[in-house]
Amino acid sequence: MKINSRSIISRAVPVLAVIAIIGVAGLIGGCTDFNPGNVMTLEHREDKTLYDAAQNIVLNVSTINGDVEIRELAGANNIEVVYEVFASEGHLLHVLTGANSTRIDNNTVMIEAAAKLNRPDEGGIANHGANIIVTVPKGSHCDLNLTTLNGNVKVPALNGGSVLLNTLNGNVDLNGGNYTDVDASTLNGDVTVNLTQGTLFYVDASTLNGHVRHGLIHMAPQKETQKELVGYTEAGNGSLRMKLTTLNGNVEISY
Repeated sequence: MKINSRSIISRAVPVLAVIAIIGVAGLIGGCTDFNPGNVMTLEHREDKTLYDAAQNIVLNVSTINGDVEIRELAGANNIEVVYEVFASEGHLLHVLTGANSTRIDNNTVMIEAAAKLNRPDEGGIANHGANIIVTVPKGSHCDLNLTTLNGNVKVPALNGGSVLLNTLNGNVDLNGGNYTDVDASTLNGDVTVNLTQGTLFYVDASTLNGHVRHGLIHMAPQKETQKELVGYTEAGNGSLRMKLTTLNGNVEISY
């Protein structure tokens, strides 16, 4: 079953708006107690939930600070969501986690998982957050909407449809897979896409401070500079369309 994930997945975090970026960066920059190297100042807990799997999985995942990672496990019968929560001493309960599962039809389930602050006005927001790791059964068809404020986004070679990946400060790493649409963006970090050998695609990739590279992939570009690549593979544009953007970092596309 092919899902029109454009109508299912809410694009809760649109293409990075400059005004919003400046406001968030200013908030983070003002957190004088941000000291991730000093683990003695942090407390940790792990929350975990399990959900019944389905042939088609729609994942909407967001966290305030931390990594978002999708994993695939052969033989798994469930979808597992793990939150690795951290906060400054005495404030661990200020990070809330939660997920819900909605059956769209007999073959499709939507999982929405999020970590957020119950006191968003509290100082030292950069010392609060959660890594979110979602493990899906191998072979599932997945549509993804993954967002973090400060952290990396990592996706393995899935059988997928539409993929939306966003971070402000971190790297985006997407591997292989059978996708139709990929939209990956970061403010400060690299965007790396490693596709299955021979995948045909159309790409619109750009960076402000960095390089756009496509390795040994032969392209028929409409536009190509050190900082921009627009066009399709020499053998055709296939069924995959990608929008890849960073302001401070590199875009790397390879097989």
